[in-house]
Amino acid sequence: MIEDSNYPIGPIDDGTVRPAKCDAARVEQLEAELDKHRWIPVSERLPKDEYSILAYGNDGFGYKIVANTSYNLEFKKFRILSKVTHWKPIILPEGE
Repeated sequence: MIEDSNYPIGPIDDGTVRPAKCDAARVEQLEAELDKHRWIPVSERLPKDEYSILAYGNDGFGYKIVANTSYNLEFKKFRILSKVTHWKPIILPEGE
């Protein structure tokens, strides 16, 4: 049973959960934040030149994730891994 959506999320005495009220602007903001943290296929786009990233790919010995690597536009290749399939920016917590 779903209660009125104007109530915050939380259990009710009978065990049901009320959904949180959430406006479209907040949903859009949360979706944008999630998008910043997703793995991006290299077929979709490449990172900026010498931008620190996490990379996922094959180094000849198997697939692995490499932290703090970068892409070099001049040589059109990633440092460390030879066959990168996905990458994502390194996003540090705010205030640190």
